[in-house]
Amino acid sequence: MVQRLRYFGSVKETTFNEATPPVATAHVDIASATLDTPSEPDIIYAGGLQRTAKTRRPGFYAPAGNVVYAFDIDSIGEYLRYALGGYVFTAATPEATLNTHEFYGDASATLPSFVARLGKDKLADNTNFEHVFSGCTLNSLSIAVSDALAEATLDIQAAQDSRADILAVTDLLLPTSYPLAFHELIASLNSVDRSVLIKSAEFTINNNAAVGDGRSIGSRFPRRIPVGERATTFTFELFWDSIAQLQLFWGGNDGPIIGP
Repeated sequence: MVQRLRYFGSVKETTFNEATPPVATAHVDIASATLDTPSEPDIIYAGGLQRTAKTRRPGFYAPAGNVVYAFDIDSIGEYLRYALGGYVFTAATPEATLNTHEFYGDASATLPSFVARLGKDKLADNTNFEHVFSGCTLNSLSIAVSDALAEATLDIQAAQDSRADILAVTDLLLPTSYPLAFHELIASLNSVDRSVLIKSAEFTINNNAAVGDGRSIGSRFPRRIPVGERATTFTFELFWDSIAQLQLFWGGNDGPIIGP
């Protein structure tokens, strides 16, 4: 009987798209994943001598897709680091008894790259395997919550993929904390807790990664994955409470403002 083994593992790379992908240092139990091989990896030359394609050659190759999992407080820090680029760790002191992890968006043209390892099962020949993606960049990170568990969606652009042996469940480095449910989260507007009005919320960091801009001669795979303008958005679905919500959107009491 084929065992159900679907997981996501990751580890930061030392250099982009390392020849030997390092093993994952953390795993999560996934809800779904579309991260896979590219759909059109070939160059097709039609020519002028016939109506059908005459020549097919290997072309630019860059895997892509997403991974969705139930959000927990232990695992999300690594993905925030991949999405934002900036990270500072401050160890606890006698005065400050907790470690501090600070994540911030830096201005670099590229983000920290990582290796993604995706457990895949239920193949027709009963062969489970680990799909390894190297040279990964986190194109976007979304955290959403409504009426169940909060979910994180990682949209990934990668440079190359390969195959490895799948891990046993006992070998996975899974978080020890439980996924967060909707009743364990709060949201504030203008520094005021407005959770009583918020039906759903979504936070997204979009890096606008341009994998095609990382293509160069001499390699079928991208040599880097540049990122564009960072767009950070919050989306709330609210109970209609008072005109104050519309006035906050307008920026004025009676209609949209027209000046600074």
